Amino acid sequence: MKNCSYLQDLFCLDGQVAIVTGASGTGMGLGRQFAIALARAGADVVICARTMKGLEETERLIHEVADVEVLSVACDVSKAEDIQNVVDATIEKFGKIDILVNNAGIGRVKNFFDYTEEDWKYVMDVNMTSMFLMTQACAKHMKEQHYGRIINLGSQNAYGATRCNPIYVTSKGAIRQFTKAVGNDLVGYGINVNSLSPGVFLSEEDSAASTQQGQANEDKASVVINNQPIKRTGKANELDGALIFLASKACSYCVGMDILVDGGITNLIYENPDLVEQYL
Repeated sequence: MKNCSYLQDLFCLDGQVAIVTGASGTGMGLGRQFAIALARAGADVVICARTMKGLEETERLIHEVADVEVLSVACDVSKAEDIQNVVDATIEKFGKIDILVNNAGIGRVKNFFDYTEEDWKYVMDVNMTSMFLMTQACAKHMKEQHYGRIINLGSQNAYGATRCNPIYVTSKGAIRQFTKAVGNDLVGYGINVNSLSPGVFLSEEDSAASTQQGQANEDKASVVINNQPIKRTGKANELDGALIFLASKACSYCVGMDILVDGGITNLIYENPDLVEQYL
């Protein structure tokens, strides 16, 4: 293909090492897709999540499409010692860290008065505290090589709040500010910190009408689907382009930026917040 060498130079990740948290394929399955996308772009990948079973499947899928090295590490990102173990294992095997994708996250949907302090602490630990600890631990190594790319997973919920999920929404709003602040702090060390915010994405499991939960998730998303400009949920691979851009040399002048990939729903959110009430 004519002139593609220039694009390859901008976006190719050959020889780089990436860590992806929450890569077992649970939830929206975006962590698994992120790991596969980075591997297809040439990066060796360290994948971590709480259960090895999901990681083994992710590793199998990566090897089907990419000739790269994969390291799977069990990790509960709410535990600081597990986070450090992932970083130490990465350095031991690969000797460096070039890319970090802070993907792990959870939400707990409840009536506001039913939330407990434990709910608040756990969601914030998984969504925010783990991001701080993983970023700090990886950035120490990126600083030494004066190069790094850190991608924090945000959300459309950082732009408009849904109901019955205040802790999750708060954490995603905090991620926008964290990304800006840390981006300012680290860019002088050659580390670019940015975020990627998906709209409505359902995993293949969630979308399968043959399962009760899959149908329930489709029903909950239908309000948004019927009212947003693109008229459908996102497909996981539709985040690949934005992810690879933020992981590559091409984003060298991007600092604390957030890329929304949401099918246009954020354009409508201020007109009618009820459109996304059943998002999660």
